[in-house]
Amino acid sequence: MTINAGLEGAELWLWDADHPEGKQLFASPGYTESFGPELADFAAAVLDGKAPDAPPEHALGELRTALALYRSASSQRWEQVWA
Repeated sequence: MTINAGLEGAELWLWDADHPEGKQLFASPGYTESFGPELADFAAAVLDGKAPDAPPEHALGELRTALALYRSASSQRWEQVWA
């Protein structure tokens, strides 16, 4: 069994008597391909008026979390996300 992983994705392969050429058991998209569904959702919101899968409140929560992480790294303390 081998695992190949990198920016291009990850794969799990099995080699045995039944699969001397190897059999791929699992494959995941690479880092750059991981943005495809997000971009498609954004395009549907802009072009078709579809509500985004992640509402603006979700994005705001992620931004506040990231900013709290930066404050915590600077202050060396726990920081509130929602103050």
